[in-house]
Amino acid sequence: MYDYYWTHALISDEHHKAILSNCNFSSSASVSAVCNSVLDQADAALGTVYYYDIYAPYAIHRQILLRNTIFLNLDDRPDTILPTIKELMAGGVRVWIYSGDTDKRVPVTSTRYSLEKLGTPVKTPWYPWYNQGEVGGYAVEYQNVTFVSIRGAGHFVPSYQPQRALAVFSSFLDGKLPPRRN
Repeated sequence: MYDYYWTHALISDEHHKAILSNCNFSSSASVSAVCNSVLDQADAALGTVYYYDIYAPYAIHRQILLRNTIFLNLDDRPDTILPTIKELMAGGVRVWIYSGDTDKRVPVTSTRYSLEKLGTPVKTPWYPWYNQGEVGGYAVEYQNVTFVSIRGAGHFVPSYQPQRALAVFSSFLDGKLPPRRN
């Protein structure tokens, strides 16, 4: 998430460099007290930016944030769902992962790093997909898993980009990648 914050000018170069120097995110057990302190400083510097869409006004989402704070503090969530995704892939289940590109809670950057950890070969290289004559986002097909980004969408993709969400869902149901052209 912090690479996403940095590449979207939400945290400073100094915070980003401190995170890279002091944090190892390869496992949750390796997060040190120094790392946690650096992350707290970076989080404080973010200001009041809505997690689920960094470009949306903050005031209208305040109640949603309060409800989500309760969910985010649950202790029984897994650190990663990568083992589950691998299991589904191994079982021959078609797995599609999608992300809105303005989502700060589950940023495209984090999804791409996670997909890299799966170590699956690329079948169809990264390309822009189209909807209604515009780039709807980007797609890449790996062996047994497809990743699709939705341009201009926050965390709740269908509420931000209903037409693009429908195009992605329809492509999934049809067993086809999103269209390269309209």
